[in-house]
Amino acid sequence: MNGRKIDVIRNKKCIGTGALGHIGSELINELRKKYGNNNVIATDLRDCDCTGIKESGPFHTLDVMDYNAG
Repeated sequence: MNGRKIDVIRNKKCIGTGALGHIGSELINELRKKYGNNNVIATDLRDCDCTGIKESGPFHTLDVMDYNAG
């Protein structure tokens, strides 16, 4: 059953917030290794990237607290 759950996740996309921070960048890297670079969308308030996250897959500058963002 566990393998089946992973297959379902592989056909979906996920989003990670705070992707340029220490924990967020580690999490995004691991999720991209497991589910594929294009299936994990990284977001952060900041636009500068010293972690390589922006180059390894989809990235959007986003304030998740801004209801009117879009």
